[in-house]
Amino acid sequence: MTTTLNFEVLDKKLRPIARRLTSSYDLIEDLIQIGKITIWEVSQEKQITSPNYLLKAAQFSMINQLKHDSAKKRRPENGFVSLQSPLSEEDSRTLEDKIGKEDEKPIEKDLTQTLIDKLRERYGKFFVNRIAKDDPIHHTRKRIIRAVIEDVAKIPFDEIPHRADYQFFVNHGLANFLWVFYENSPYKAIMAAYKGEFVSFDFKKRPQRFWQGKKGYRNALDAIAWFCKKRNINSVKDCRTIGYNDFRDDSLGACLHIHFNDSHYLALKTQFPELKPWQTRTTTKRYFDPIDHRIEALLSFIMDNNRPSIISLNSEETYELGLRTFVSKDTLCNYGLRSLLVPYDNSCYRLFSHLFQNQILPWTLESKIVWREDPEETAANAVRWLFDDYLQIPIPEIPFYATNDLFWNLGFSGILTNRRLGFNSSNYEAVNNAYPNTFSPSEFTRTSPKIYIQHKNLRKTHKKTESI
Repeated sequence: MTTTLNFEVLDKKLRPIARRLTSSYDLIEDLIQIGKITIWEVSQEKQITSPNYLLKAAQFSMINQLKHDSAKKRRPENGFVSLQSPLSEEDSRTLEDKIGKEDEKPIEKDLTQTLIDKLRERYGKFFVNRIAKDDPIHHTRKRIIRAVIEDVAKIPFDEIPHRADYQFFVNHGLANFLWVFYENSPYKAIMAAYKGEFVSFDFKKRPQRFWQGKKGYRNALDAIAWFCKKRNINSVKDCRTIGYNDFRDDSLGACLHIHFNDSHYLALKTQFPELKPWQTRTTTKRYFDPIDHRIEALLSFIMDNNRPSIISLNSEETYELGLRTFVSKDTLCNYGLRSLLVPYDNSCYRLFSHLFQNQILPWTLESKIVWREDPEETAANAVRWLFDDYLQIPIPEIPFYATNDLFWNLGFSGILTNRRLGFNSSNYEAVNNAYPNTFSPSEFTRTSPKIYIQHKNLRKTHKKTESI
């Protein structure tokens, strides 16, 4: 009996794996993409459908990519090692043979070529006439989509957004292609292949969760840019005539609700960073008294620090953004939000946790307040959340991952070093406090492989956490 892979379930399990390997917000997304490609390739070439095997293969590829990136930093192109140098005395292949050119990923190139071969067999040689062999990979992917739509299906240009739906890609052998490169979204595939020729409102149906999460925030930025171009909003002065109803009239009400707290000011600020609340509408003297205005101000502060809105994120996704690295009394005051802290006893944690109850945990931000009443229980909750929810590591495997480096790299070093807790920098004591009598000290003293390899020098460069 043939087993059908559930790619959506595998998708959800790739993120915790990436989190175990890096604390970099931007790098997590890159590792997830590498994992997706690996799963597709292994399942197709080796006909393997075991989820555990595929996830292990994805993790292996992620680790290899991190090692490769680390090696490139240590040995730059104009340094001691050339891409044309042999790998070793026993292996005459060059580094370029092994990893490909700088601007392409070999695994994506092989995957794309495999797909072209399959489509050639299905539709004939004419299919690839317009695809140049030396084109960059992302150009080739776009040409594949256009060739299937225009040459194979012969869909008129104006009907493409309506007819080239998910089932169209399935019927033409592009289902896995759509999953690997465009997250099962015909909208994203068509927008990439016909860049600048369509806008989202040409489509009869946007993808599910189009405005949700970090990727939805990027869609929102594109929508706001389109809105400003359409209405000739070219400066801060032009923003004075724009209100919420203008966005709603252009079907952007949901966009504003999810990412900008129904605020046209926050939306316009993504295009005009210097825009202030009083430059859109008349602002009362006690502008920050309403809670909605406080939320509006904090979301603006977060986005100006190159992070997406946290409104639609869960606590794990919010922690991944690293708010603790830039949220402080000083940064809020410098941004002009000193008055926001006053009702909360000058505590950033109390301010954020009151306004974003579903996103902020006691350890999301630097704070001493939450650790004063029962530090042992708070530490236990934090460690359980770290391994059970954020990293999703099975309990028997916790000793393998729970190194001192991991605690430091993910901002939990205070649990190890706080004198009131008395763990004396012992990773075993910290874990035993959260999982009593589950492990023995010997399980934590053995030498484990360097699973968590990012930010090796964090102890030297990162300010010691003041959470507790």
